[in-house]
Amino acid sequence: MKKKIILYLLGALGLGVILGRSLTSSSPRSLPEPPARRLYAMNVVYSAWPGWQVPMNILKRISEVTPGLQTSFGGTPDGDPSKQIEMLDALIAQKVSGIIICPGDSKTLRPTINKVVSKGIPVVTMFDDVDGSGRSTFITSANRATARKLAERIIQKTKPTESPHEQTEVLISFMKPGISNQDERLAGVKQALEDAPWLKLVDVVRDEADDAKGTEVISAALTRNPDLQIVFGIDSRAATGAIAAFKERGIAKGQIIITGWDSDEDVLRGVQDGWVKAVSAPNIGYMTKLSVAILEAQTLGYLKPGVGEVHLPSIPDKIDIAQTLVTASNVLDILNKGAK
Repeated sequence: MKKKIILYLLGALGLGVILGRSLTSSSPRSLPEPPARRLYAMNVVYSAWPGWQVPMNILKRISEVTPGLQTSFGGTPDGDPSKQIEMLDALIAQKVSGIIICPGDSKTLRPTINKVVSKGIPVVTMFDDVDGSGRSTFITSANRATARKLAERIIQKTKPTESPHEQTEVLISFMKPGISNQDERLAGVKQALEDAPWLKLVDVVRDEADDAKGTEVISAALTRNPDLQIVFGIDSRAATGAIAAFKERGIAKGQIIITGWDSDEDVLRGVQDGWVKAVSAPNIGYMTKLSVAILEAQTLGYLKPGVGEVHLPSIPDKIDIAQTLVTASNVLDILNKGAK
């Protein structure tokens, strides 16, 4: 009996040693020490846009609270892709750890983005994608669905009750074609209009996201279409261009419905003052935080799939972030929070 007990104990001990070695060999390797310095750069088109102040502030704050992490912000004032390429080349020379880019011309920038990635520098695209590039992911803001939702909100209140065959004339003001977020928003509004036969799209104008240009093209559209009833503005300055055009022509507040986009303070003040009916505002602050978090995960080595995730991608190819609908009911709360 004693011999059997001794044999059992020896067998259990041997099994324990084998299991211990097996578990030790299969346990994940410890991650390397984080680099002493990480520099994440954000590069954007139309860098003079006031809305970029939000990500600039966030990047600064991230640098202040994260040891070893630094950030920078830069971009082209006019959307010139050749200038953006030069800036990306300069970031490669600086040996940045990662880049967040809001591209101006996807096709032109694709070779440069691929060159950045080939140097071991991860890239996240934001607002507009660079198709066919090696970027890690594309963070966008549900543009088509949001534009449709915004248009439907306005359309519901315009359906005629007395004259069902009467048509309401509609104009869309957008930045320019070829920019994915603009193309998506334009498509979303048009989809909503297809379900509203009492609405007639009479004009689509290109405002270049510039107040003066917007005022000019919308004023000209009013000459062509004096019975205009709705202006769907789908870029950051479309609403302000429409307001200026209406004021020049003596059109009273609320006589023609205006919608806008983004969270520029003067556009939100337009909602507060009653000039603008509704605005869709992308959560650019959260998009910036998420972009930095993804780059940091890649740099520190924990983005790749772990145990049980080997058949799944480490990150979605596209991340859609919901937008906030701003109307008279919530604009003051949003403005007051922004002031704090």
